[in-house]
Amino acid sequence: MILESDVFVLNPYFRLKNMGCFTVLFGANDVGTWRLHSSFGIILSLCDGERTVSEIAKIVAPFTGLDDETESYTMSLGTVIKFLRWMSFSKEEQRALSEKDTQEQKPVSPQKHEECPLLERSVFNRVFTDFRPYSIEYDPYSFLSIPGATNYMGVLHEPFPFYINWHLTSVCSTDCKYCYLGRRKVEPLKIERLLSLIGEAANIGVFAIDLNGGDVLLHPHLEEVLAVLSERKFLPIALSTKSFLSREKARGLASHSKNLLNEFQFSIDTDDNAIAEYLVGTSGYCDMIFQSIVNALDAGLHVAAKVVITPYNVLTVPRLYRKLKNLGVSKIRLAAYARSGFHHTDDLFLNDPCYQWLTKEVEVLRNEFPEEKINIQNGVPTHQALKNESRQKNWETRSKCTAGRSGMTICSDGKVIPCEQMPETEEYFCGDLAHQSILEIWNGNRLKEMTYGMPREKFRGQPCYDCEEREECLDVMGTCIRDLAFLYGNIYQPPPNCYRHDVPFIRQT
Repeated sequence: MILESDVFVLNPYFRLKNMGCFTVLFGANDVGTWRLHSSFGIILSLCDGERTVSEIAKIVAPFTGLDDETESYTMSLGTVIKFLRWMSFSKEEQRALSEKDTQEQKPVSPQKHEECPLLERSVFNRVFTDFRPYSIEYDPYSFLSIPGATNYMGVLHEPFPFYINWHLTSVCSTDCKYCYLGRRKVEPLKIERLLSLIGEAANIGVFAIDLNGGDVLLHPHLEEVLAVLSERKFLPIALSTKSFLSREKARGLASHSKNLLNEFQFSIDTDDNAIAEYLVGTSGYCDMIFQSIVNALDAGLHVAAKVVITPYNVLTVPRLYRKLKNLGVSKIRLAAYARSGFHHTDDLFLNDPCYQWLTKEVEVLRNEFPEEKINIQNGVPTHQALKNESRQKNWETRSKCTAGRSGMTICSDGKVIPCEQMPETEEYFCGDLAHQSILEIWNGNRLKEMTYGMPREKFRGQPCYDCEEREECLDVMGTCIRDLAFLYGNIYQPPPNCYRHDVPFIRQT
């Protein structure tokens, strides 16, 4: 139960913004976006770690419209408590509890603290001790509705990108057989232009800039970029690498990205050097990454690991998992190989026996590490077409695509693509930040016709052309244009997993 004396704090992994008619609450690391009534934005802005629930209720009581102060406070208190409890759950937990009484549930699971918008002050102090200077103080009055403001509540395309993926460099130290990035040999943006674009992103309201590559560790100005991102108080990010991280480099990253860098992920698929050399094309890779992990942990970085699973390394995965946990790696992500748009061979797909063996071993790991949430990303191999009823259910319950709708990707030379895994080729470029602004590209026709406004004429001769659900399907929900580019080399094709057509099925995972 939430008491009147309780004190809550807005999680530093979340940001608030008034959109005129409503408030957006945006979470880092893909944990979700909430669109809230303006009054709820005011309540969240008051959760500063100092005010009690009772004090917040008194401030918002006038919004009830009741003349009687006692009745006004009582109604306000009930609303505030109900809302604070709901915001103490992650979006995933909210969905699970949508038809249950949340009063029976315990808010703010310790394992979920990064995913819950609101934290009790004691939890915040324990987990985010050094974050308070990085948190943003909000003016409650700034969340009042603006008369005549455009209502973006149900738009297909946000007024500005909520997040930006940035391929900071196309350079990489490995040549992975499963790489999805076609590494173009291009002249990267000058550091002056790069930093000015970060400033432009901050000024228009972008919540998060995620840095990836190539390999971000190889960018010559990485620490300078991190320092500016931290100074502008963008949401915390994770970095991923397959390069060697020295003790000195690890300490430099820790000092230049305090509170910004919430995770440093190493990609390692096996503890067998021979298998690793085959998969990533680098000799001695395992020894190098294990030493890098030790260096990162010694520097105080929060270390995670990513394991891509193929038939070549599947038998080594359980042993690797245990070894990484013994080293002190906090989070280990397991992902079955999925079709790549750059390097791809079918022999990297897991077959049925491999996957069945792996799921049994994962269950053993779950029993060994009950505090860990161990899943296999990409799920059961889909080498056969699903039955039509399964295809319909999977299609109708799919997640809404965010590419070009709430986020976009900047390539190392400033070219823009809708999704970070899209091929970096001319037909998928939406603009060039070497001489255009972010909003100019964001509101441009090219991005629109690739994502939330795909022209009907582009589908002439395809099942989508005459489909009665075309607009709802392609424009409102969106289809995965990355998969279309990978599978067909053309995004104006019927989605391969749509149940309403008989276009030949192509295996993706």
